[in-house]
Amino acid sequence: MLYGIINGEKKRAKPKLKAACPLYGTELTAKCGAIKVWHWAHRAEAFCDEWTEGETKWHKNWKDCFGIGQVEVVVKKRFKKHIADIVAKNGVVIEVQHSPISPQMIEAREDFYGRMIWIVDARSFKENFNVRFQAFVLKQLKEKVHLRWKNKDTVIETALDEEGFEWLYFDCSHLQLGEAQKDDLTKIGFFYNSSLKCWKAEHSEKRFRYLNYLQTGLFYIPFEWKWARPSWQFAQKPVFLDFHKKYLFYVTDGTGKREGLGYFVAKERFLRRYR
Repeated sequence: MLYGIINGEKKRAKPKLKAACPLYGTELTAKCGAIKVWHWAHRAEAFCDEWTEGETKWHKNWKDCFGIGQVEVVVKKRFKKHIADIVAKNGVVIEVQHSPISPQMIEAREDFYGRMIWIVDARSFKENFNVRFQAFVLKQLKEKVHLRWKNKDTVIETALDEEGFEWLYFDCSHLQLGEAQKDDLTKIGFFYNSSLKCWKAEHSEKRFRYLNYLQTGLFYIPFEWKWARPSWQFAQKPVFLDFHKKYLFYVTDGTGKREGLGYFVAKERFLRRYR
């Protein structure tokens, strides 16, 4: 844990200091090495909260986004008590989960905390998580722009720009677009390229963040999760995946499954809501 109790106050670990556990009052020793995050640790034989996991820099970064009074909060319910990673300003518990977790543990935490959400460290499986942007674009074109066509009339090509981002080219030169449809194309991330005489969309983190800043921009995007972690299928509370970028991916359907839906949420927007 990041905080121990010294003279009744929450304090960060520093070399040679001792503190008390906020849960049971047992002695904590400061661990302040050169590699791991400075933290407090119990003696090997001491009992504490079995729900806690080792502190990483990722944990610390999330906890540092919130005030000291919102971090590592003791929650007491039904003659039990546990240390919640973060408690938001509206009382929602935020559990930041780095390690693999069992279905039983997921169910136990959700039952105890009630109003809660998960932030899952997704960096280890980001190469296996693919957002199927082309399928998303086709769905948006049909539902938002109300374009109807046969497959042979649809030309979508992909290319990589100099930064390695994927671009989608939608050739609509053969279609008669009304002004309303052009406005709708702009709203879902397209812009008109006059030299190519086609509408162009960008598949990149930058464009996704822009789309989701729009008030009506909660677009549900299909994803494929190769070798998904099936234990997350048991989660009944919201799950946000953190790929160590400036956004989270909120899984709205298919948590822990090979296929599902979700959308991107800028971390700034997330923090404005909860801290």
